[in-house]
Amino acid sequence: MRYSKKDACELIERYLNQFSSELQQIELHNSIKDKQGRRHQAQETVIKQTMEHEGHQYEGYSLEIPDILHANSLKTLREWDLDLKKLPNIKMRKLCANDAVAKKHKKKTPI
Repeated sequence: MRYSKKDACELIERYLNQFSSELQQIELHNSIKDKQGRRHQAQETVIKQTMEHEGHQYEGYSLEIPDILHANSLKTLREWDLDLKKLPNIKMRKLCANDAVAKKHKKKTPI
């Protein structure tokens, strides 16, 4: 099994969207305990910074993820036992939001 670029981009978008639900939980918690001041401020700040940084990377140049587009690379990732010494064996690939859209063939104009 392997993933297409569109599939990989959908996984990245799900990853990025998980932060939104965490922020909603923090905001809900803060609204309930409003009298005690803002709790989880540091966590909220880190989440917002991560969302902004990784969102800009993905929307702009690219975000680097394990290469799940090729079967051998995906197999290596799935078999990885979290031993950091084996981390270099996992091939990485850069993807951006534009990769989710199928590229149309450009018509060549005759010279």
